Amino acid sequence: MVKTTMNFARLAIAAITAILITLAVQVAAWNAPTHMVTGAIAYRILENEGPRTVSVIRILLEKHPWYADRWRDDVEKLPESQRGEMLFMLAARWADDIACRNEVQWKFDYNAY
Repeated sequence: MVKTTMNFARLAIAAITAILITLAVQVAAWNAPTHMVTGAIAYRILENEGPRTVSVIRILLEKHPWYADRWRDDVEKLPESQRGEMLFMLAARWADDIACRNEVQWKFDYNAY
């Protein structure tokens, strides 16, 4: 009985450890590039289901303070057909950018994507 209890305890500790490691890996996966992918997915879904909504959101994003200072030059380098999606992608990573704006340059540069 004692041996069974110890085996169960070891199994429980191993399971909890595996869950915690898995959660830590998943949390580490949410960074600027993955947020940009989320923005691209949102854009494509909205483009298919509500193109008018995309137009309204794009107008709002073009009024964002970072649009003139940081995003416009990169967005305007793209063909018109890709500009809306890129704007959604940049907006999706905005929280990552402001979180580390006072730290060393973010290790991911959106120009690489």
